Amino acid sequence: MFGGWASSLAAVAWVASAPPVLDLPPGALVPAAASVPVQASPRGLSFEVPGFAAVVLPFRGVHRAELELEVEGAVVVSWGPETSRGSKPWRHRRLETGAARLELRPMQFATWTPWARPVLRFEGTGRVLLGRARIALVPEDPAEARALHDAEVFLAPETVDHATINVLVPPLWSVNRNVFLQEILGAVFLAVALAALLLLRRRTGRWRPGTSVAIAAAAAVALQGAHLAVRMVPALHVTPDPDPEERIAKGYPFMAELGELARLGRATIGAGETVGALARQGDWFSGQTLCFNLAPRRCVVISPGRAVHRGISGVGEASLDELDVIVAHDADSPLPRGFVRAAAVSPRSFIARRAR
Repeated sequence: MFGGWASSLAAVAWVASAPPVLDLPPGALVPAAASVPVQASPRGLSFEVPGFAAVVLPFRGVHRAELELEVEGAVVVSWGPETSRGSKPWRHRRLETGAARLELRPMQFATWTPWARPVLRFEGTGRVLLGRARIALVPEDPAEARALHDAEVFLAPETVDHATINVLVPPLWSVNRNVFLQEILGAVFLAVALAALLLLRRRTGRWRPGTSVAIAAAAAVALQGAHLAVRMVPALHVTPDPDPEERIAKGYPFMAELGELARLGRATIGAGETVGALARQGDWFSGQTLCFNLAPRRCVVISPGRAVHRGISGVGEASLDELDVIVAHDADSPLPRGFVRAAAVSPRSFIARRAR
């Protein structure tokens, strides 16, 4: 069961020390595929993000890639190997206007294969320029590559968004041998319990199974907690911000425009106005979150086709005739008759009021 220790430790050392082996200047990174038109220039490849854009990078067998980007607007970039086929968890990061450097680690995904190309998915509204790229390839030896894949998945940070609780899975000790960490911790528990039992017997002259089991349990729980901390701490944003409006605006790093729209609504919608939140059908999160952040204003989530709309978790109701304002984010249905845009974060995230 512990046969992978040496190769895993060697793989971790390789992760820390391996230099990039490919250095692509601006303009040399030609996508294998893209969902939007891409324009080439001496500075790199640029494209619009009209709500959503996907780019498939052209290289395979990638261990690590560093990309230099320039961004106009606020977008969220998610990435993973194309073998993920949209399934979570994907890594994501919010990008603000300006220069940014993005590090991709495709081998952190259990679905990675040597033939899987990295995929970038951009959500929001803006423009992105892909400049220089530095690429580190996986080891040529298949055994070393598998060991590196095991180490990357084992130490990969967790991806945190509103759906994380639905996709958490037990951590894998070895993704290639399908060995879970709990199996290793079970063996650790038995070994520590036996060692403690014999040590206590030698020191006290008595068998103390209860104490031995408690020591072993504490050791197993401590190791599990340490591994969880390694995976969770990089995903946490714990920098304090005393401005509540700024916390709301930046509080949804996986949806760049949602927090900004909530801040705009809080600043422009009166306390006595009735609000309708309009989002894409099937997107329960956006409507509920907008109403939450607009409290204590009366707010309901608009369900197209219904006469009466309900608030958070079905509490409270209002008809379209009662609404003064509509806050819309990435909606796939038109505004109700009589409403016109009044303020906007972007073309797809805006506030509408009744026409006067």
